[in-house]
Amino acid sequence: LVGSEMCIRDRSPAAAGLFQRALSQSGSLFNNWAYNRNPLSSAQMLTRNLQLQVTGNADLLNQLRQVSVERLLAAADIIIGREELIFEELNFMPSMDPPNTNEMRIFTAPPSLMARLGAINQVPYMIGFNSAESLNRITHYLDDPTIMERFNQNPNLLIPSEWSSIRGTQQGNEVIASFRALYFDGATTLTREHAWQWVNYVSDREFIFGVSKQARLHTA
Repeated sequence: LVGSEMCIRDRSPAAAGLFQRALSQSGSLFNNWAYNRNPLSSAQMLTRNLQLQVTGNADLLNQLRQVSVERLLAAADIIIGREELIFEELNFMPSMDPPNTNEMRIFTAPPSLMARLGAINQVPYMIGFNSAESLNRITHYLDDPTIMERFNQNPNLLIPSEWSSIRGTQQGNEVIASFRALYFDGATTLTREHAWQWVNYVSDREFIFGVSKQARLHTA
């Protein structure tokens, strides 16, 4: 469903006429984990971790095809069975296609811009989310005290990565205060007693914000 959503929302010629309607659930391209804003950085990280010497994209692709699955996963920092890191942005997700590629281009601009410009295929579309989308984060929060410590020591982490430019500013401090009041009853120190409030905060940050944004843009 998410794959269908990606094609529908970009008005790609490859998707023209393929879909009459669409349905997606519990996620959106406007969630920070669903779209890679800096794919070059991800490719450079992978090349560096694998200690490859490459001359270009074609050479990189050929060398990657010779790398074992285990080594590739380790180099990509995707360790099977590991605990999910809090608010980790995924490295290998859809991204904007370069203008000089000879391959089919899906995203010719960031999704937010394309949606605002109306560069989307207007079809009947249903999108939604569940209550407590991040309920599984309770176990992380209760089992790993470093999560609370990190946010207590650096309240700027409460600000979503998309708004990182306001961290450390007066506007950022106002956002932090608003989040504390809205989600944590104004508490300035997070404790185990805030587990349920934490679930609501993470659900809004990681799921509901992006889903709601996509719904608004699709109907604008």
